[in-house]
Amino acid sequence: MTESDTPKRMNKKHIFITIGVLMLALILLGGTYVYWQLNKITYTAMDKSNEALGINPEVQETSIIREYPPLNIALFGIDQENLDDPGRADVIMILSIDKRNHAIKLSSIMRDTYVNIPGHGMDKINHAFVFGGPPLIIQTINSNFDLDIRDYAFVSFDSMAKIVDYLGGVDINVLEEEVSRVEGLTEAGRQHLNGQQAVDYARIRYVGNGDYERTERQRSVLTEVIYKVQVIDHNEVPGLVSELLPYIVTSFSKTDLIKMGVDALTSNLTSVQRTRIPLDSACEGKTINGVYYLVPDLPANTAALHDFIDNR
Repeated sequence: MTESDTPKRMNKKHIFITIGVLMLALILLGGTYVYWQLNKITYTAMDKSNEALGINPEVQETSIIREYPPLNIALFGIDQENLDDPGRADVIMILSIDKRNHAIKLSSIMRDTYVNIPGHGMDKINHAFVFGGPPLIIQTINSNFDLDIRDYAFVSFDSMAKIVDYLGGVDINVLEEEVSRVEGLTEAGRQHLNGQQAVDYARIRYVGNGDYERTERQRSVLTEVIYKVQVIDHNEVPGLVSELLPYIVTSFSKTDLIKMGVDALTSNLTSVQRTRIPLDSACEGKTINGVYYLVPDLPANTAALHDFIDNR
């Protein structure tokens, strides 16, 4: 467990689990898809230039000269009534495909993190989604943390239960104080959760240390689903694909998804690693004008994030 996995006290606000596994399933299984099935996904056009997405040219050049640069994808769990409602990115993750180390890496960014949102000033990072949708929140992440994210996927949390149920549930270590928050559970320990129970678990608000532990719960559920996707019987792939695709909104093209799927299948991705920023040792909770923020030491957190993603 990294330092960033350690809980720390903060205010308790509502958060939904990301369904990043939907994007991951595309990458892991993409090479098996029939092209027409990808029409079930909602595709959105986006300006992917450095300027539009806040990518420092030096960061891009560093990535180009590396033999196996990681592929970083933004994943958002969105609270929204429908696709026309921009919603709020209550869960923010970076999924990194590290082919050099054969690893999938998940980095959570706390939604209350106080950063500069281009054109809007200092605010909570998740507000960038409300102000400008995926392009602005990606620009915000890139410009604050020196990253090179050009694509994203997002889903609403309502689809999680259906996906988990299709995969046969997930096994999660539930703490005693969490039991009463998950419908149908009567005891703590390693429990097999169905879809709705997995969502209940990931949405727990008033147990533990706020967003710090909620992001850990989210990563735990996502990690379990990732392993399920990786070992699924090939005969079940068509059904899984049919179940997953309608929930995804992404900036990737169909051609890109198929290419990534084939690439991932030949990269022998064998481990899932997790972290969270800001680090406990490099942030401070502050109330500014009556609003709680998590104020990070940006240089320290940027360095830690790059160390994790790039394995420097």
